[in-house]
Amino acid sequence: MRVIIADCSAVYSGRGDSTLARGTRAILIKSDGSVSIHNDNSNKPLNYMKTASQLITINGDGEEVWSFDARHELLQITIHRIHGSFEEQLLDKSNEPGLKVDGTEAHLQQWLFDHPEALGPGITTLQREFQTGAGAVDILAVGSDGAPIAVEIKRVAAAGAADQVRRYVENMRTLDPADFLHAQTGEIHQLDFTQTTGLIAALDLRPKLLDLAQKRGLPTVAVPAYWRN
Repeated sequence: MRVIIADCSAVYSGRGDSTLARGTRAILIKSDGSVSIHNDNSNKPLNYMKTASQLITINGDGEEVWSFDARHELLQITIHRIHGSFEEQLLDKSNEPGLKVDGTEAHLQQWLFDHPEALGPGITTLQREFQTGAGAVDILAVGSDGAPIAVEIKRVAAAGAADQVRRYVENMRTLDPADFLHAQTGEIHQLDFTQTTGLIAALDLRPKLLDLAQKRGLPTVAVPAYWRN
């Protein structure tokens, strides 16, 4: 990848037309042919082009004009002055080990399935990604009273989670009774889905969600911080 710090301006045409006035910015040109122009605000580029052919010409003022031409798109960068540049060989897809993601909702779902006590006393988890007829609820559980519980899990639970659980519960209450075998204990749970209730478990329960859940009588659980340990 080549990084250029330059006094530059740019003109783009394609999905829309734009003009970038002259100023000092960073230009990143990667080996895959993509190019991006950055200022010192946020990580979003001012201009960006995916893989494109590159051509350098000289304008009437003797300045280099770098043209990046892709299908239906053209980005022309005029280089008024280069303050500095360097090139470095980065990892590519052949030797990039990849980004290891931890603490996702999927990880949280598995942990809660394996630790049902975090959902509340007497709760037993039976199945992950249970099909309700209105989408898959994260966990099908059963309470100490034998009633099914639709458990929806979020890292951050906003108000919309309450409506999501409501749809799951309404659809599950139309399902026929069924028997579920607990894989660890071998116990058979006979579920009467007409008695289904809902539950939201999250690391962060937002105030609007808590207010709405309280009004609807929908239980919520704050997942303990130690779950990742």
